[in-house]
Amino acid sequence: MHAAQKLSFLTLLALAVGGCAQKREATVDFMITNLADFDFEPGGLGLLVDGRNFLAVPTGPSVLGVKLMAAYLLEDLEDEEITDGRLLVYLNPACDGSIAHCDASDGTARDGEAVESIVTDWTDLTASSSDINASLGATELPALRGKYRYLRLVMCRANDAGASTLRWAEGLDTVRELEWSSCELTSARLEKKPLEISAGEKTTVEMVLNYSEAVSVGSDAEGEDCVGSGAGVKCFTFPAFSFRAYSETDATDETED
Repeated sequence: MHAAQKLSFLTLLALAVGGCAQKREATVDFMITNLADFDFEPGGLGLLVDGRNFLAVPTGPSVLGVKLMAAYLLEDLEDEEITDGRLLVYLNPACDGSIAHCDASDGTARDGEAVESIVTDWTDLTASSSDINASLGATELPALRGKYRYLRLVMCRANDAGASTLRWAEGLDTVRELEWSSCELTSARLEKKPLEISAGEKTTVEMVLNYSEAVSVGSDAEGEDCVGSGAGVKCFTFPAFSFRAYSETDATDETED
């Protein structure tokens, strides 16, 4: 074999071996846990997430629904845009695979093109965890490897037509449907350590809601949306939420020839 041919052969062999050992892309999927599924002891601890105690208590809303378009991870609060979809952990099936032209109502997308897909279904956050996750229709998505401290929920992008994006009720009250004051809701910061996604890992991101201060009642009640008067005032604030994750290393992230 000539020297040039031998060099070419070795180069191709090295490329082939390198390709076989290449790491697979990290992936994520998404789930929501309703703490009402847990039977906590009165006065006891709830579910500890990042050092915080999350409880499901009788003062929580009887109805809480959102039009959940998407959920994504942030390294910090400066990451305002989804640039290429790899930060997404959830995308509503109604968005037809792209958040760019998806919204809660007709209108113009951020790139100036028309909205093509509209999310009309409600995600009932007071349902059982199994029912919530069945309704999400979440699928595994590619993930950008990194360290993340925030989870952000997206209910709309521009919502030009002002569609309702949140609904709530307490007890037997009439359900209130309204366009929420913000299209996006951001979790508490993970203080202990960030969620780290590595090559070849399959990570499940689990959102956990803290209902304990979602509804306040009485003449001194305060919140983001209030109904009633005097001692009968009821005010709602979207529950604080955090997240945790479970990682599974992909056993096939390195293949042999």
